[in-house]
Amino acid sequence: MKFINKALFLLTLSLSITACGGGSGSSTPAPKAATLSTTNSQDLSIAATESAKQAITSDSANFLAKSTNKIDSNKAITSKVKEIVFEAQTLNSICTDGGSYNDTITGSGTTASGVITFTGCNIGGGIILEGTVTFTGNTTSFTIVYNNLTITVLNEIQTINATIICSTSDQVLTCNTNTAITGIDGRTFEVSKISVTGNSTTGFTVAATVVDPTHGIITISATAVKFDCTTPIEGRPSSGSITFTSNGKTGSVIFDSCSGYTVTLDGVSNVYTWPI
Repeated sequence: MKFINKALFLLTLSLSITACGGGSGSSTPAPKAATLSTTNSQDLSIAATESAKQAITSDSANFLAKSTNKIDSNKAITSKVKEIVFEAQTLNSICTDGGSYNDTITGSGTTASGVITFTGCNIGGGIILEGTVTFTGNTTSFTIVYNNLTITVLNEIQTINATIICSTSDQVLTCNTNTAITGIDGRTFEVSKISVTGNSTTGFTVAATVVDPTHGIITISATAVKFDCTTPIEGRPSSGSITFTSNGKTGSVIFDSCSGYTVTLDGVSNVYTWPI
């Protein structure tokens, strides 16, 4: 299963996608907490579902940030900066089934920077990488950016534009990670404060904060979620559940099967089907 591990450590960097788009955005008001109601519960369940999926995709990809996620108190932070370069350099044979990988990487005792480019890089198992990753780092912080990196897994394409900013204090590394995804309803959700555990076999546990562009901010908590449905609804969840909360009020979505899900709020449950 080496090809899966390769894809996973390339995916987690997307935790920090900057969802601002173009322009200064200076006139855009800060989002407020969502007001949960039976009229918007389906919208919010979609926001929760799409955001959980993006969180899992993102958390699976961050090989550079994850390689420095724990600081050994007996090592200088500078050695961790060097590890960023090392991790990138170990990718030079990743395109085992075709395509190419190129990098320009420089580093010293206290700094590191580089650009990694994947061109039709087939790492096996139907996984193809296309796009660039850049990073810069010093003794106190580093930044990693994905620029239109696409990851094709068994004909399903995920596009990642991400920025992760990490800093160190007392040899403890903290990363500020945010991401965004355009959902099946055409709306773009911003996701932050992400925590992901689990795997594709037993299901994933996800916690995150989500900004729904229509309704506002919610927090989500997913349990045993599997996004493993196949044609014609690739990437939809087959099982598991998610709760979404705002202002002390909580709703839930349960994934009954690949075709349908149940949303419950204020004791009212409604069954929906995914569009094909």
